[in-house]
Amino acid sequence: MTLPPLSRLFEQSALIERLLRVVLQDAPLRDLLTEALKELLQVSWLKLLPKGGIFVADEGTETLRLYAEHNLGHQITRLCKNIEFGQCLCGRAALHRVTQYAHCVDGRHEIVFEGIQPHGHYNVPIKNSGKLIGVLVVYLPHGHSRSGEEIRFLESFADILALILTAKQREEDLSLAHEQLKSALADSNSLMRAVRQHTIFSQTTREGLITEVNEAFCRISGYARSELIGADHRIINSGTHPPEFWADFWRTIRSGQAWRGEICNRAKDGEVYWVDSIVMPFRAADGAIERFISIRNDITERKRAEEALARMARILEHSSNEIYVFDAATLRFLLVNRGARDNLGYSRDEITALGPLDIKPDYSEEAFLGLISPLLGNETDMLTFETIHARKDGSVYPVHINLHFAREEHPPVFVAVVQDITDRRRKDEEIRKLAHYDQLTGLANRALFSERMEEAIAQAVQQGANAHLLYMDLDRFKQINDALGHAIGDEVLRQVANRLTEALPSGHTLARVGGDEFVAVLPGQSDDALSHIVDAALDIVETPFDIDGRKLDLGISMGVTTYPDHAQTAEELLRFADIAMYAAKVGGGGARIFEHNMDGQLTRRQLVGERLIHSLRNDALDLAFQPIIDLCTGCLSGAEVLLRWEDDELGQVSPAEVIPVADEYRLTSKLGAWVIDRTCRQIAEWERQGMAVPPTVAVNVSVQQLEDRTLCQDIQAACTAHGVSPRRLAVEITESSMMSNTETTQTMLTQLKTLGVAVSIDDFGTGYSSLAYLKQFAVEKLKIDISFVKDLLDDETSGQIVAATIAMANGLGLRIVAEGVESADVAAKLLSMGCSDAQGFFYEAPVSGTTFREKWLAPREDVSKVISACA
Repeated sequence: MTLPPLSRLFEQSALIERLLRVVLQDAPLRDLLTEALKELLQVSWLKLLPKGGIFVADEGTETLRLYAEHNLGHQITRLCKNIEFGQCLCGRAALHRVTQYAHCVDGRHEIVFEGIQPHGHYNVPIKNSGKLIGVLVVYLPHGHSRSGEEIRFLESFADILALILTAKQREEDLSLAHEQLKSALADSNSLMRAVRQHTIFSQTTREGLITEVNEAFCRISGYARSELIGADHRIINSGTHPPEFWADFWRTIRSGQAWRGEICNRAKDGEVYWVDSIVMPFRAADGAIERFISIRNDITERKRAEEALARMARILEHSSNEIYVFDAATLRFLLVNRGARDNLGYSRDEITALGPLDIKPDYSEEAFLGLISPLLGNETDMLTFETIHARKDGSVYPVHINLHFAREEHPPVFVAVVQDITDRRRKDEEIRKLAHYDQLTGLANRALFSERMEEAIAQAVQQGANAHLLYMDLDRFKQINDALGHAIGDEVLRQVANRLTEALPSGHTLARVGGDEFVAVLPGQSDDALSHIVDAALDIVETPFDIDGRKLDLGISMGVTTYPDHAQTAEELLRFADIAMYAAKVGGGGARIFEHNMDGQLTRRQLVGERLIHSLRNDALDLAFQPIIDLCTGCLSGAEVLLRWEDDELGQVSPAEVIPVADEYRLTSKLGAWVIDRTCRQIAEWERQGMAVPPTVAVNVSVQQLEDRTLCQDIQAACTAHGVSPRRLAVEITESSMMSNTETTQTMLTQLKTLGVAVSIDDFGTGYSSLAYLKQFAVEKLKIDISFVKDLLDDETSGQIVAATIAMANGLGLRIVAEGVESADVAAKLLSMGCSDAQGFFYEAPVSGTTFREKWLAPREDVSKVISACA
């Protein structure tokens, strides 16, 4: 898991702090470097393989020697024992003094062996003041992408290794010099020979005048030897230390005792540097102190690192993330940063008297110890979990926690980096509601209702009970909506939803599944109870509605089905309830219980089905084309194909009537193939006429076409027959169709993408799972459902949904089309929100191919001109 930026910063600083402590350990250099390497390989966000090595460089022979390693194995340690500069990736890092990267075992890997596992590398030179000291090599998973952030961190780590190597060598030199000093107190010549071989040396008189310096002293101070001899020791005083510091210093050495400490000096060029100093007094023959010998170790880099850590501590204190450090034995807080204290409402003194159990109400001590046991048992380096924190005032908030056990500390401590995820939880809940609930009424949508219906049937099977389904359609709603407008219509729907919720018993699920259609599932109700529920629902809806001072009368037509009496599946129950509802509506409203001999209402459907078969065979259907407009340019960016049918016997038949009949008669795939074929024929005709055809012409695809798996063959056949490129076509699939069988859908959409056909999700926002699967499917365009667009200017919720959908689409690099644009104000609002395309009656109603050509297409040779439709 990728840690948040401040958590990563904390982890980095903690690593650096541990590495700095390595310098002070009393252990062989090889062991220290191995320990440092292990620390690096445990950094969670780097994603390194658990092995690596450190080479030391010999610039004289231009070779690298493997000095420390972890988990490299016998073959690698044998083959890579000595590597020449320029050989393999490590040698290249040494030769060029720059970090080398490989995502695989490529041609630069000149040292290979049989059975070598696929991997990548970072090979980082270890340098100090431009001098090559060695090379750090770490292993990456095969295919790991190069990261500038990773390289910068590893180069900083290499600087720390350089510090360790240099510091340990100088510490050994200093210790040696100190021992030689003690054994040579009586022999100044021997003393001078010893100290001149080691580190930074100076000698002063009792009054502080410099009488001797070595080359290292001149080099670090920037002064020539001639400038220093005879000068006052304060020539390098930086003014950093207070008077009491120097008072203690002089009091110690003038009393005859050696003094050791850290001093900040200033070089000739003004730059300051830090040294770890030992100052020893030397006495004359009469026992009086006559001179002071000083041996220094340059610790400037260490002090800079310490200051970086201090800055890091200040950053963490002021971080908005909550950071806690608590004792592993007592479970009491040792450090809590200001972000945590402010959120919890405790002062610094108050919080340090508490521990994690005091702010985690969901955990008992036993449960918390069980949670952290994998850390205590060294089974993992970090725990990630979510819980709630309790504030001082008793309120709670959700948190995401990364918990690390720093067992190397004394005493061992736990470090927790905590994020307040209140906003994230709120957004998750908003997305859940968007996916499962109708945004207008707050009721379940079709997707959630389907789940609840399946659950009710499963429960009925298990308990040997029943489950009733009510399918309700409002009477006279269309007239009210058309006469009084959408705002009044929406308020009617909200009030209907509220009334039906009141009329239904607990345990029900009520959903809005269409414009004015509602369904309810009622588990385990007796016949008498069902009768009372139906009557109550009818009565409550037929009671006049008072909206903005208007008394509005509605009716309701209801169909009732029962499991297991009428059907065994949710799909059949819903379909039979729809038939019963239609029978009730034809009969003037009220409720009807489904009867298997209800075929009166099916007569029309049967006739429509027969005539549809006839028209399909005789090519007696028509296409209409509606333009899709690029909101930025105002020009044509595509078109949508819509089916139109005027039958000799039935007259004009609406798509709303055709589609369910086509599904029932299993004509959807044939009808879809016909639409695709005629669309390609129309595109070819426009091209023959010399017209500039829209970039894509979109056809609607049903779930049956996806399930029949003939869609790609139909497209290829039509394109081949009419000489049209598949790239001219796009397919539109509704969310519900897309999610009916995700495996089939993904396969089909992948094939379409390979063919070159663009894919759009139609009616986006009305389905239930596309948010989770959007990245999985090969989708290029989203179409916002008209139900959200029509209220964009008046309804805040609709505006938020549209804005969120546009932002998500833009973030994923998808184009987005708003359907149902009916005014310039809506178009302007959509453009300001970042919407790319729009369609609707504001631009054009669906028209015939001939009309579309005349109004929207320009001659190919004149496509650079702005056609009137773009004006």
